[in-house]
This record gives sequence, C-alpha cells and structure tokens, in this order.
Amino acid sequence: MLIFTDHITPRLQYITRFIFNEFLGIQTTITTDLIDFESCTGPKISYTNQRIADEFHLHASGLINVSGIQELDVGGTRLKDIPVLFSHDHDSDLSFDIFAAVFYMISRYEEYLPSDKDKYDRFSAENSISYKNGFLHKAVADHWILLLYNALKEKYTKIEKSSRSFSFIPTIDIDNAFAIRAKGPVRITGGLLKSFVLLRFGEVVDRIRVLSGKIQDPFQTYPLIRSLHRDLDYQVITFILTAGYGKYDTGLNPKRSVFRDLVNDFSAIGKIGLHPSWKSNQDVGLLTAEYQLLSEISGTSLTKSRQHYLKMQLPETYNRLEEIGIIEEHSMGYPSHPGFRAGTATPYMFYDLTKEEETNIKIVPFQVMDRTLKDYLGLSPGEAVEKIKKLVDEVRSVNGTFVSIWHNEAFSDYGEWKGWLEVYEKLLEFMKY
Repeated sequence: MLIFTDHITPRLQYITRFIFNEFLGIQTTITTDLIDFESCTGPKISYTNQRIADEFHLHASGLINVSGIQELDVGGTRLKDIPVLFSHDHDSDLSFDIFAAVFYMISRYEEYLPSDKDKYDRFSAENSISYKNGFLHKAVADHWILLLYNALKEKYTKIEKSSRSFSFIPTIDIDNAFAIRAKGPVRITGGLLKSFVLLRFGEVVDRIRVLSGKIQDPFQTYPLIRSLHRDLDYQVITFILTAGYGKYDTGLNPKRSVFRDLVNDFSAIGKIGLHPSWKSNQDVGLLTAEYQLLSEISGTSLTKSRQHYLKMQLPETYNRLEEIGIIEEHSMGYPSHPGFRAGTATPYMFYDLTKEEETNIKIVPFQVMDRTLKDYLGLSPGEAVEKIKKLVDEVRSVNGTFVSIWHNEAFSDYGEWKGWLEVYEKLLEFMKY
C-alpha cells in the first residue's frame, strides 16, 4: 500500500504502522513524491486536503500533520452504527479522519490535557470522551480499522489482511497475599483488635484458627489458581507487589521467605510481572530497587509491569518503566468502569506526545477487573457475569485480546468475595466458545 502525504511526520509513521503493518498485516510505504504516486498502479491512498485522481482518498484533518498538544474539536458522529471521531463533509472515501481518530485514542491524547482527577490523582473514566459519548464499552479503534479495510477492499479487491484470532491473557494481582498470616506481630494484633471492636466475632475466631494453623489463610488461594489454569492454553501473568508496608502498600515484606515461596509458586504457572508500589510513583530509586529485588527473587529479568492502584501519569510513568527494563505495560484500563480506555483490544506501542516519538514499551490494554465490578459498580456476581460476557463478545467481534485482572482474594469465596469464584469460572468458560 502506497500512501501519499504532503509531509511525513512521526505521527503519520506511527499510526500507519499500527493500522496497516501491525493490525491488518499490510505493508505500507509513505511518499511525498507526487509523480511516483500518480504512476503507481497498485493500491494507494492519498492523505491530503484534496483528492488527486481516482485513488482511495482520506481527508486529513490536521492532527497527524502537526506536533504539540492542544484542545481539539474531535467532531463525533456515527458511521454504520459505530461512533467515530474527526468526522467531516469533505470529499473522502471515509467520512472521518481515521488516522487522527485512532491516534487520538491510542496515544491517550486527552489524558495530557488539564482535567479533574479522582481522589487518587488518576485520570477518571468519567472525564473521557468514550464515557461522555457512551462508547467506552466498544473497541472503537479496532472497528474503525475494519471499516477502513472493508472500504479499501471494495476499491482494491486483491488486497488481503492477515488473519487475527481472539486471544485471552488472564492476569492476577497480588496486593494482599494473606488475609491474616505472615503479617508481623503489630499488624496481626491490630487485625484482631479491629475485628473485636467491630463485633465481628466470626473474624476473630477465623484469625485465631489461621494463626494456630488449624485452617488455611482464606487468601491463600494459590493452589486453586494453579488448578483453574492448569489445562488452559493461556499463560497466566502474575503482578506481585514488592514493597515495604505503607498506607497504600499492604503486601508482604519481600525479604521474607514466604514472599520468595509465593514468587516461586507463580513462576511455575506463568510469567511474573512487577507491581510497582504506590510510593514508587514519586521515587525512581525505589522503583528501581523493587524491580531489581523481584528480578533477583524470580531469577529472571522482568519485562512486564502493572501499576498498583492503576496509578499512572502520561508519559512519565511509562518513561520511568522503560528506563528500568520494562517493555510491556498492563495498566491501560479504568478502575471505575470496564471497557476500552484506549478504544482498542489490540496491544500497541506507546507514543510519547511530549517527545513526538514511538517508544519501546508495548501497552496491553485490559477490559475488566474484579473490584471494578464489585466495588465501583456494586454488581452482584450474577450481574458481573452478564457484564463480562458482553465485554468478551465485543473483543471477539474484532478478534482482539481479552485481558482480565483478578486478585488472589477474589478466588477465596470468603467474606466480601462470597460468590465471586463462580464469576471467574464463568469467565473461563466464555474463553472456550
């Protein structure tokens, strides 16, 4: 595919590589040579302000041809019942600037702009264009690319895209490895007193029985997690909090032998990823230390990461992670709402708008998290299953990658998590269809 433009920009190179090379599997060349373009007899696209001849023409809105960040009119409408951005009424074979629309979504352009943050200083779903316009539940960028391909196919019948297939990445976050044991004397005593003061006498009994070794800690669900995933074709990724104790960091002391046992257990069933602590958001030295410690314990150089509390700032968080050796990041989703934060169910390379360049860190978006369903949305287990099924169906419709986040305690069927083990079992059943 030959693409003609007046100016070759980093944005254009990035977005055409994602759309054509990575998503569709169609090799492209970009040119500014009008004579070469006009003489080309094969499939070709002009990405300019006006059509040249009888080629496939896309009207350029301007976003891809400039640099910098500013407030934009994204011009939303619908095309074949799919919400689109950067729509226009110019002569064009698509009625919207698909390059600008996809770039706007996957670069997370809107997150660089001033906005109200949530109580954890995170960009909130409610401030996103997807939420405001009612398409957070749609992998819109993937649908846009398929619209483009179908339109191209009508004009150039011999072009063929590569086949894509639905895939699943189950991920586990270990924030709180145990409910009761391995906490240290101060935290153990504090937990007992809290349960007693709140008149939760059943919890008091459970705590005593766990501490005396009569029953297993309810959050020690690791044998069950191994069993659930043993016969699947999908490899589990486990993100383990490796931090000292703090207000938002309540994991195990990573220097204890029980922590090393935990890492070894999960290394046996899949990949280990870093779960950077809350404190590391403001301390690069601490982030580096956590990375090095978990790498040493796991016996491998870690390449995957997910932010604790999904707390990140663009592009700083990704830049810091890339510096320490992370090449695959799994935080692209909202804590408060399931769906498609970047509008895609396709992993992609991150583009740094402040530097105007593609980075070496791959973003793997997720669609659903257990606490989103239970805590933020207040769904019952049955309602959660229905929500998950709709998300899975949407990802399947674009042959994308479905990524879930579950925490070890959600497998326990204990306390607040009563009934939620069955939700995950249903999720796994959906993967077989």
